[in-house]
Amino acid sequence: AGDLDTEEASSKRSRQELQEEHDEPPSPNPAGDGARPSLRWLGGGKRYRCLALVPGFLRPEDISALHAVARHPTVQEINDRKGYLAFKHRVWRFELQLRALEPELYSRLLALMHQADTEKWRRLHKKSRKGKVYPEVEYIDYDVEYEQKPCFIEPHVDNKSAVTLVAMLSPPADYAGGRSCFRRAEGRAGHRELSLQLGDAVLFRGEKLVH
Repeated sequence: AGDLDTEEASSKRSRQELQEEHDEPPSPNPAGDGARPSLRWLGGGKRYRCLALVPGFLRPEDISALHAVARHPTVQEINDRKGYLAFKHRVWRFELQLRALEPELYSRLLALMHQADTEKWRRLHKKSRKGKVYPEVEYIDYDVEYEQKPCFIEPHVDNKSAVTLVAMLSPPADYAGGRSCFRRAEGRAGHRELSLQLGDAVLFRGEKLVH
């Protein structure tokens, strides 16, 4: 399985869909159809525990473009995980290539992150006023069957990521598992599970919400 991990505010990482509880209605779309997407907010008590789900945000042509850009010869595999974090997957970072080769798609991704931030957290605005907002885009491959080991990443936060967006780039039939877990609403034990469908996106406070 592959997914897209986009972050803003000098940082790292991300994840996937959902089991509904404490749902809020979709946010209004003031500009009408074809304008800003509606965000489906899942409450978590404190604002930093809220998630925004956008089903079908990426179109088939967007997904094809992301796979193609990630295979560009200038894109390099990275290892940006902390030494103490247990994980098993592969990561390529490619925000520069995406911005150059697919500027409209790149802009849509960042616009969605700013929309979610404006509606719920307002962290990017605060950081950008200090000149400290740095977009990062990662293409993550969780298919590690060739190593004969299951893929995973232990619960963590994304250091200094004011907003993290994760989008699913593989259909469910192509993999087993694929669920992501987020800390539950305040005062409740356990976690919330998300199982994104192809093209779905989820946004959250990466530096705050354990996932």
